Amino acid sequence: MSEVFVGAFNPVALDMLESSSGAGAKVQYEIIRAISAKTTTLTSLVMQEVRTWPFSKFYVKGKCIDGINFLPLVNLFFLKKIFFAIYVLIYLFVYKPKTVYFYNTSSSMNVCMFLLGFLSRKQVKVLIIQDLHSLKKLNLENCYRIDKVIEYYCCKLTRYSFDYCIPITKQLGAHLNFPDSRCFPFLGGMTGEIPNEPSVRNFAVFAGALEKYNGLDFLLDAWTRLDVKMELHIFGSGRLNAVAMSYADNNENIIYHGFKSPLIVNKYIRTASVNFCFRYSRGIDEEFFFPSKFFDVIINRGLVVCNRFKNLPEDFEKYIYFVDDNFTELSSIVQRSQKLPSFCDERVELAIQNYSWPVMLESLDQFLGIRL
Repeated sequence: MSEVFVGAFNPVALDMLESSSGAGAKVQYEIIRAISAKTTTLTSLVMQEVRTWPFSKFYVKGKCIDGINFLPLVNLFFLKKIFFAIYVLIYLFVYKPKTVYFYNTSSSMNVCMFLLGFLSRKQVKVLIIQDLHSLKKLNLENCYRIDKVIEYYCCKLTRYSFDYCIPITKQLGAHLNFPDSRCFPFLGGMTGEIPNEPSVRNFAVFAGALEKYNGLDFLLDAWTRLDVKMELHIFGSGRLNAVAMSYADNNENIIYHGFKSPLIVNKYIRTASVNFCFRYSRGIDEEFFFPSKFFDVIINRGLVVCNRFKNLPEDFEKYIYFVDDNFTELSSIVQRSQKLPSFCDERVELAIQNYSWPVMLESLDQFLGIRL
């Protein structure tokens, strides 16, 4: 056995559960495909994303789909992550693969991989980390939350639990205290096939977590305030579900779909004349996150409209349309969307050259080759 991938997602299907992360599933599928293209000995160990019992099954059966092992799950609150981490620890100790790729991590995984470092040093453990949910620092308010304190100190173990880190931003790598010799920042890459739709239809799409950090409430307010005469399709779920439903009930140009499988969402994104991608430091720290859907929308035919969020690649800026905090340019961009240049070909060329997972893995191999 040569290589192992460790992650957490549900199979992409029309009947995907709402507890699924559509974006996370697409990214992990793409990473698995990229690794599989360079080896014939990849084993994938994946924890299924299911709502905790009693809201879902107590025991979730394992399954193998397209060569990906979705492990059985004892679905008990935080215990399911502990059981998964212990399984991965035992598996890696017994089979001793050469390289192990982790997509994100958890407190229990950090502890188990830290222990594995004492039991076996034969594996190269590479952490691909796309976000950070632990506290940046402890304060008096959080000291009374035992779970937050444990999470904070387990996060400190990350640099000792993994050999190399591929953080989504340089700032995240620095926060985790990985030295430059073990850190290879990568914003992310394209997911799926490059679409070949020759034309677009006259509607706009917002797809992603319905949270304030994605700017949905700003977009809905501007769409209504500016009386934009185009259909806006909203896909996703989150704490702004009720807000989206309210706007949809009162504005015939706003259509709320809720959570849908990426298979359905992609059909809209690929034919939309405008796709939105926003990111704000509202409940999260932008420096530690990057919207993965950015790489979904840039390869499609329609215009890409963003705010100037942190870490947005400079080489894409001239091929994107921007709105300010008041969304004053929104109406003008949308009304002229059929006439403005989309820059799709330029965006796709950039993505193929610099922002794909096969390109990242090739660069990583060179990075590791120098340092091993």
